Amino acid sequence: MLKRKLYLVNQTVFLINTISFVLIFGSGVLYVQRVYKEKIEPSLSTWTLLSLISLLMLVSYGSSEGAEENLPILLFDFAEPVIVTLLIYQKINGKKASPEEKVFIGVTLVLLVVWAILNYIVKNSQLLNIVLYLTVVAEISALGPQFLTHWQYGHKDRPVPWVMSGLGYCLSIFLIPENTLPNLTVPLLGLIYLIMSVPLLRYVIKNKIPFKKWF
Repeated sequence: MLKRKLYLVNQTVFLINTISFVLIFGSGVLYVQRVYKEKIEPSLSTWTLLSLISLLMLVSYGSSEGAEENLPILLFDFAEPVIVTLLIYQKINGKKASPEEKVFIGVTLVLLVVWAILNYIVKNSQLLNIVLYLTVVAEISALGPQFLTHWQYGHKDRPVPWVMSGLGYCLSIFLIPENTLPNLTVPLLGLIYLIMSVPLLRYVIKNKIPFKKWF
């Protein structure tokens, strides 16, 4: 009986992991495709900062012990914002950041500098949690310019990729061993991505946009 229960648990974990991966990977591919086809206009500030954050994560955690299992995820998390950023650079025409975007850029860069310093000098496990929280706050700050775009210009993005990504990360809540704050950071990011989709969902519903254009 116990063996059967363990088998069912393992099957459930595998299923959740698979669904989460499909949602996150699918949202990334869909978003890149929409940028390439000029269906959406993402914020250059946000995706440049996300590329920088992903690079720091890749360098920091990709070289740590036991990181081999997470390396494909780290590489994908790095590849998506870099590709989006490069595509945006190809299509912009000298557009400059707004004052609000500059504030988010400045805050994010300061957080990343503090993060890099603490990540280098901190060895205490409790203080390492602070480094983890800084990463989450930096990513939220980096998403600020994109959220402003969603709020002011709902026609410039599509809600489904954000919903897919948010749900994919939120599913990790069923895999964490205990509900501690460090373990909840990934589901928290999933919730943030879902919040990013709210202005877009409001726009497409209010303007009766056909469902196929939600993607």
